[in-house]
Parts: sequence; structure tokens; C-alpha cells
Amino acid sequence: MEQLKSYLRKNKIFTEKELKTLKESQINHCEMCNTDCGQIVKLNECLNKTIICLQCLDNLFDSYQIDKKNLTELFTCICCDQKILSYEII
Repeated sequence: MEQLKSYLRKNKIFTEKELKTLKESQINHCEMCNTDCGQIVKLNECLNKTIICLQCLDNLFDSYQIDKKNLTELFTCICCDQKILSYEII
């Protein structure tokens, strides 16, 4: 990481303030799509405590037919059939 920062500093690609915030990204694994990804989320109401990536979260939300009476639910969990109301980014 220090070599990368040195290169970026030398070539004036980022400011010193920006370089101070530079850190290695974390690689996580999505249980749903079985791929390595960046940010992952834990589905709070899931009985199996499923952890998925943001792409899978978006796909589930976009494909869910929401009941106009209940606008609080995001989608139904595909592993336990619970109504997912919230999630935590981890």
C-alpha cells in the first residue's frame, strides 16, 4: 500500500489529504450469488441470518411485487419466506 501511495504522491494523482484516507478494500463473499464482492448486507428479519451483496439486494427489491397497503416491506426472503423490512450494511 505504501508503494502505491508513493507512486500516487509522486505523480500528483491525489492530494495529501486524499492519500491519508486511502486504504485497501475488503473483499466479501455473497451467499446468494456465490461471488466475491465489496459491500455486503445482513437481512435483519431473515431466520437464517442471510448475508448478501448489494447487487442481490437490489435484484430482490426490484423484482418484488409490493402490496400498496404495506410499504414498509422490502421483499420476501427467498430462504425463509420472512418479510424483510430492514438490513444492516456490514
